[in-house]
Amino acid sequence: MNSRSSSPARNAFRKAAVLVFCLALTLVLGWLDFIASTEVVLSVFYLIPIVIAAWFVGERAALAVSLLAGGLAAYDTEVLSGVLERNAWIAVWAIVSRLVFFLFAAWLVGRQRRSMESIRRMALTDSLTGAYNPRAFFELLHKEMERSRRFHHPLSLMYLDVDDFKTINDTLGHQTGNSVLGSIAASLQESVRRMDVVARLGGDEFSVLMPETGDAAVRSTVERVQETLSRKLGTKGWPVTISIGAVTYQRMDCTADDIIRKADDLMYQVKRTGKNGVRYASVKE
Repeated sequence: MNSRSSSPARNAFRKAAVLVFCLALTLVLGWLDFIASTEVVLSVFYLIPIVIAAWFVGERAALAVSLLAGGLAAYDTEVLSGVLERNAWIAVWAIVSRLVFFLFAAWLVGRQRRSMESIRRMALTDSLTGAYNPRAFFELLHKEMERSRRFHHPLSLMYLDVDDFKTINDTLGHQTGNSVLGSIAASLQESVRRMDVVARLGGDEFSVLMPETGDAAVRSTVERVQETLSRKLGTKGWPVTISIGAVTYQRMDCTADDIIRKADDLMYQVKRTGKNGVRYASVKE
């Protein structure tokens, strides 16, 4: 799930930059270790780039930094000092134990990072569908509203409700109902841009937040969503359709509740006039 179109490229660039920094820092530490007195032990400082790489890039990057750090530390401590020549077993033990320590630190920090990311995702997403949950959705909505006010960009929102969803639960069972909701969430993610925000707001209701999106773009997006949902639901043979309300705000002289309420009202207009359709509105003032 992504809320910005450029985030994957930006994250990849950031990780590459951090990795280059960590490798460069490791080389600097190796040089300092080289010019320092043999009595001065700098090996512990190699943990700095290792931890940074594990936390901000990943365990594979930290592994590369650990191997580089282990090699530099071995050369500066065991090779140049002559320990390797005088007592090879002691030197090998020191080299291996140091490298194992570096690798363990990289693994431990990386695992902790993954655990925190998992907890964060659980706090932001709906466990059934993988879409954003209401709390995360409203936080993102407020941020996008503020950005829209600052840069005077339009903001659109789509509100969707599954028609006759109760029939699915009553006739095919709740497990099938859960599958329907999961398929709808996946279809929405497939149909919208990477920067758009797909959320399950409760029950069989979904919303899609579309930053910097005007009337024409909303209509083309809704058409794509309808086509994808119709194809996916039809393939499964599920007897449900989707009612959609879509609203575009040219100016942000409103609240988040106003936007949700407007899109929800449009959706219910569709419900009252036969379901399986869409109503649009554009608010310019």
